[in-house]
Amino acid sequence: MFLFHFSKVASAGRRQPAASSLPAERNASSNLSSVCPGVSHAVSVAEIISVREEEEEKSGGRRRDDGSWRKIQEGEGEGEGPDCRQAFTGTHCWRHTHCWTHTLLETHTLLETHTLLETHTLLETHTLLDTHTAGDTHTAGDTHTAGDTHTAGDTHTAQPVSCVALLKQKLRCVFLLKCVSRRVCVCVCPVSYVERGRQHRWRCAQVTFTCPTEASCQRWVAGIRELLAANASRPRRLLVYINPYGGKKQGKRIYEQKVAPLFARAGVSTHVIVTEYANHARDHLRTEAELKQFDGVVCVGGDGMFSEIIHGLIWRTQVDGSVDPGCPDETLSPCSLRVGIIPAGSTDCICFATVGTNDPVTSALHIIVGDSQAMDVCSIHHNNTFLRYSVSLLGYGFYGDVLTDSERKRWMGPARYDLSGLKMFLTHHYYEGTVSYLPARGILGTPRDGARCRSGCVVCQHNGQLLSEKAERYETENDGEWRTIRGKFLAINAASMSCACPRSPKGLSPAAHLADGTTDLILVRKCSRFNFLRHLLRHTSKDDQFDLTFVEVHRVRRFRFTPRHCQSDSDLELDLRENNKGQIFSQICTDHPACGCAPAYSSWNCDGEILTHTAIDVRVHCQLIKLFARGIEEPTVFEDLSNPCAI
Repeated sequence: MFLFHFSKVASAGRRQPAASSLPAERNASSNLSSVCPGVSHAVSVAEIISVREEEEEKSGGRRRDDGSWRKIQEGEGEGEGPDCRQAFTGTHCWRHTHCWTHTLLETHTLLETHTLLETHTLLETHTLLDTHTAGDTHTAGDTHTAGDTHTAGDTHTAQPVSCVALLKQKLRCVFLLKCVSRRVCVCVCPVSYVERGRQHRWRCAQVTFTCPTEASCQRWVAGIRELLAANASRPRRLLVYINPYGGKKQGKRIYEQKVAPLFARAGVSTHVIVTEYANHARDHLRTEAELKQFDGVVCVGGDGMFSEIIHGLIWRTQVDGSVDPGCPDETLSPCSLRVGIIPAGSTDCICFATVGTNDPVTSALHIIVGDSQAMDVCSIHHNNTFLRYSVSLLGYGFYGDVLTDSERKRWMGPARYDLSGLKMFLTHHYYEGTVSYLPARGILGTPRDGARCRSGCVVCQHNGQLLSEKAERYETENDGEWRTIRGKFLAINAASMSCACPRSPKGLSPAAHLADGTTDLILVRKCSRFNFLRHLLRHTSKDDQFDLTFVEVHRVRRFRFTPRHCQSDSDLELDLRENNKGQIFSQICTDHPACGCAPAYSSWNCDGEILTHTAIDVRVHCQLIKLFARGIEEPTVFEDLSNPCAI
């Protein structure tokens, strides 16, 4: 991996790249072999967004007012004045355009008699008009600081003059040579790169370099672009779906104002589709989209929009690979295209759990630099019939009831979840059923580990490789490995990731991993309201939410659930328009069928969508999809603000 180093001169607005940053063959021709003292930064070439070449006009009579000139102005009238060596660049050395404390105007021909006309505009103002042949050595009457070398080969011997005298000469001099109004073109090289901030946020920063010649500038630009082009993980063309109705209905504005300009700067072309109805993106990916033309798919919206994307993409991949997605025992083919998430929804749980923040700019930069994060996907079937895919949360009981009730209050926005959650807590429904699961064996990690899934997670790498080598088919597994639990449950949850969000930074299962081929099955048995409240409050604290007698958690590869009183398939299908109305306070008696009460069934909350069946078969597919993300980075990368670009 190449690192691009640059140092900021103490008072100058421009920076110089270090010659050691690029391969040796480019160093020989760069002429940028030294770096002025200052603050040094290192940026991975993979995190450079763009580089371009520009020409900037400078006038000898009208200087740009930078920090160096302000320091001289502030020193006017003082007895001694500032030390010029400290006020500028440490030493008054100039290599034509390496230093920005003066303007050099010159007209000459190498190896011929020529005229050198130069005017220094910051430290001293004077005129030097001499005729000589390149290679001659002579003494000039004006003052040059030691180290002042002309590329034509002539050397000026410096006569020492005090800094105070030079300062007074500059401030009091009113004579300017008329011919210095000629303009010079300076080659500049703006480089945009990723700069890390607090709370896992990324920003697009820019540093502008100046080069001594146009050829040198072109070599640097070509060298950096060559390295960027060699990075095959960076996308060139993206298919973008925008949900204009999700969340606060800001998806289109967020993309146009925050994301599209970054894509354009990075040279990423896009084909944008604004969805017009529910499942528009899913249907388009299944049938119409020419996926071979794109390097990735981007969704602008919330978790529901992301669910549409993966349903269409996974289905299309299986059909193209002649794999039956309706068979629960079929091993699915991984998707080749990565998926990017631009958060514009209500909760954006998936984006928060994979990036660490719900910031559109941060997500866009992860897409531009070509990050890749594998992710597990759960397939859900009912009697060999495919229902849905899930990547975050499957919740039955409490979380299913909250979603069902909140769907009737969509007009309230995100606040509907708080109201429905309080209502379901007070109702305190429990549900009877049977849970069978296949425990994950021979893997690293447990649901109660202190370690969290972070960028470059060792657990995900080890377990993913282990499961891919086994490639077992579930119908050949020994039935004796399955375990069964029967009881009354307030909640049955399956977390394929931590499910962390701004309201619950730890999530439902803090130690769950994104790509280890397992899901954490959390069973909350019937208990008092007070104890259930203790469990819920621990999601927002540092206490272990599983350290309770009525809560158990298992890391599994597959599980099944069957509710009580189900005698036929028709009992498992929920008519949400009829059965859920009036259920909240009417169906209390579940132990006395003689009283005429219908069996109390909850609903499955599948990534924010309601399943139409309660008896389900869930299987985890290891690393089925990949995101434009790298997982949550360690806090130390972001806390070192003295060097925010360091990796």
